[in-house]
Amino acid sequence: MTTFFILVFLVYSALLLVLTWGWLRLEGKKNLGTSPVKQRLISVIIPFRNEAACISSMLKNLAAQSYSKEKIEIILVDDHSTDVSVSLAMKEALPHLVILPLPSGENGKKAALDLGIRQAKGEIIAISDMDCRVPSGWLAKINEGFSSENIKMLTGAVRMEQTGSLFSRMQSLEFSSLIGTGGATLGWAQPTMCNGANLSFLKSAYEEVRGYEGNATIPSGDDEFLMRKIAARWKDSVQFLHNREAVVSTSAHSSFNEFVHQRLRWGSKWRHNSSFFTKVVALSVIEFHFCFLLFFMAVLTGKVAWTDALLLWFIKMVTEALFLAVVGSFLGLRWSWISFLLLQFTHSFYVVGIGILSQVKSYNWKGRRWDPVKTAPSH
Repeated sequence: MTTFFILVFLVYSALLLVLTWGWLRLEGKKNLGTSPVKQRLISVIIPFRNEAACISSMLKNLAAQSYSKEKIEIILVDDHSTDVSVSLAMKEALPHLVILPLPSGENGKKAALDLGIRQAKGEIIAISDMDCRVPSGWLAKINEGFSSENIKMLTGAVRMEQTGSLFSRMQSLEFSSLIGTGGATLGWAQPTMCNGANLSFLKSAYEEVRGYEGNATIPSGDDEFLMRKIAARWKDSVQFLHNREAVVSTSAHSSFNEFVHQRLRWGSKWRHNSSFFTKVVALSVIEFHFCFLLFFMAVLTGKVAWTDALLLWFIKMVTEALFLAVVGSFLGLRWSWISFLLLQFTHSFYVVGIGILSQVKSYNWKGRRWDPVKTAPSH
C-alpha cells in the first residue's frame, strides 16, 4: 500500500511542478511591444440582480478608467432586480451608459450577457461581475492584449481580497489555486478554466461561434463553455492576460453557507463539460484528494509508516506552496502559513464533498434555487 501512495503523491507533485512551469511560461507570452496600440471601442457588459450594495462602487471604477472615455460603452443588464439597484445606477449619470432590462420569461447570467452583447457596439467585449473592483488600467491592458490578430479571447486574473478573518484568507488561497490552474494550463496552450469576472473577447468571435448556443440553459459556465468554443474554432486564440494592472478583485464570502452554494454552482457545470483534457485534469485532482483521505486512514491504522507519511506529505506541501506562492505573488496576496496548513487538513474533504454534492444537490444563487439536473430556476 505504501508503494501505491508513493506513486500517487509523486504524480500529483509532478503535476504541480508542470503547472508552476506553465505559469512561469506566461511571462514569455506577454505582449512586450512598445509601439502604441490603437484604441478600439470596448463594450463593458455587466449583468446584475439585486446588487444595490456594490453597483455604485463598480460604476465609479469604470468611470475612473485610464482608457479614452469615448472608447468605452457600458451596458448593464438587469436580471429582474427587486431592490434599488437600477435607480442607483441611473444616479451615476455616466456617459455611454445603457441599462437594459432582461425581458420577462428570461433569466440567468447567460441570457443577460447575450442580450448585452447583441446590443453592444464595441469591437471588444469585456465582462465582469457587479460585486468586483476593476483597476483603472483594466480596459487599457485588455486593449493591448488584443494587439495580435490571432487572439480572440483574453482570460484575466481575479484576486479574492483578504480581510482580517482566517476564513477569508483560506478562501483567498484556495481561490488563487483555481486562477493559477487556469493560467498555467494556458501557459501550455491548453485552456481548462477561466473566470467570468475578468474575461474579454472579440464580438465577431462570439457571433461566429454562436455565443452560448448549446449551453444557454445551463446556469453556470458562461465563461468556460464560451472559451472552449472559441479555442476549438481558432488554434491558440485564447490567451491569459498576464498583467498585474489588469487583475480584478472580489470579496471573500462572509458566511460558509454562501461559499458552499457558490462552489456547488461552479461544480454543477462539470456534467456538461465536453473537453476531454479538462475532464482528465478535474478527475485527476478529485482522485488525488480521495486518495489523500485514504492516506490519512492508512497512516492512522498503521498500514503506512509515519516516517514514510511525513516524507510524502512534505513533498506535497513543498510543491503546493511553490505553485501557490508564485501565483499569489502575481496576484499581490500576502502569504499565510496558518491558512496553508489548515487547508492541508480540510481541502481534500472540501474537494471530494463538493465534487459529489454539486452533481446532485440544488443550490441558491441570486435569490433563486437551481437544481443541477434541471435547467430552470425556482423562485
